[in-house]
Amino acid sequence: MRWYRAVLELRAPVLVGGEGYDGVVRDTRDWIPGSVWRGAFIQELLRDQGCLREWNRSGGRTCPSCDRTGSCQLPPLLCEARFLPLLPANRPVRGEEAADAGATGPAHFDVRLFRAPLSARVCKRDGQHPPLDLLRAGLAGHITKHGQPDAKLPGLPTCPTCGGRLDRLRGTVEQRGQGPHLSFRMVSVKKRLETKVGLSRRTGRAEEQILFAVRPITNINADASVFVGSLAVPDAVAAWLGNAYPISLGGGKARGFGSGTLRLLPMWPRADLDRRLQHFQPQAGGALLDAAHVYFCLDVQSPTVLFDDSAAPARHLTVEVLGRYCPREFAELLQNTELVEPSYTEQAGVSGWSQTWGLYKPVIFAIAPGSVFTYRVPAEYRDQLVRFLAWLEEAGLGEYRAQGFGQVEACHWFHICVGGGPDASY
Repeated sequence: MRWYRAVLELRAPVLVGGEGYDGVVRDTRDWIPGSVWRGAFIQELLRDQGCLREWNRSGGRTCPSCDRTGSCQLPPLLCEARFLPLLPANRPVRGEEAADAGATGPAHFDVRLFRAPLSARVCKRDGQHPPLDLLRAGLAGHITKHGQPDAKLPGLPTCPTCGGRLDRLRGTVEQRGQGPHLSFRMVSVKKRLETKVGLSRRTGRAEEQILFAVRPITNINADASVFVGSLAVPDAVAAWLGNAYPISLGGGKARGFGSGTLRLLPMWPRADLDRRLQHFQPQAGGALLDAAHVYFCLDVQSPTVLFDDSAAPARHLTVEVLGRYCPREFAELLQNTELVEPSYTEQAGVSGWSQTWGLYKPVIFAIAPGSVFTYRVPAEYRDQLVRFLAWLEEAGLGEYRAQGFGQVEACHWFHICVGGGPDASY
């Protein structure tokens, strides 16, 4: 698989349903699921290659533009591609600002975006105070409590700046720079309430006495809304891809919503997994708290649909559920893996709109983005664990992975740099 960085620049408001409809206002998500931009991108790709007209004319059976034998090559290959969610970004890093931020790749959009974990907290009194992550502190407290039954766990955490109460950090977090220049910042998403007149499907004109309200995402930056994500395609498809495609997605396209440009850029270097794993280990005074085990965490970055042995949606990412979706070569590793505290999880209903049937898709319960699960394995399995985590980040986990579901990341830098404690700084 070959990875690309997908940058979507929207010059018009975008409306992506899914956050609920109370009968008065139709709200929109703060991010664009992979299932939304997947169809829009494939349509533009087929049109760019001259395949779309022949594909539609033949009913999806032949395409003389692709092969003399009359078989279209692109759609079967694109079934193996993965379209990860597009997350909102702040204004791009350019020029000297990119150098000051420690950027080593292309200056344009040299950022990494991720959903705020459930373990992250922010000051309720002043949201500008540095955030705090409770995962590693809770893990160290769990190890200490487990090894010393008489030890007392730390009390309710407070803001390290003002000592005030904390609230959960929600939304998209932007990670800039690398190495000692690593920094995090929340992404602000702007929405605007608009009242629209209903259109008749039969005549295409305004319908009398039909009004509805929507809250689309307006321009996040000064001149455009920018969303950044990832695209993984088979090597055979890479030769077909261009650099930029005009695209239109989401709801209200007939009113001009969701129009913009999708650019495919070289993928940034993936972070050193072995280094992240090393820094994630709980320490006290520079010494490991538990040298006999290796600890790691999995951050859920997109809705993850998993089923247990009874074919029911899984509410937790247990070791048994992991074993159902992982190759057999990691069976011995998973047999020695243990789910430990602390772990944070949240459920979310996943649905969508079927353009073919004109109906809503069935609602499926999934593990919500931001959920964090902590595990440990014996230290002798460390090398095998690194290979397992690398496969997990590359392939994803669970059902509907081609649509961006099941994206996970191991030992995220956010837990290491914002975790609190003397060994948290990087």
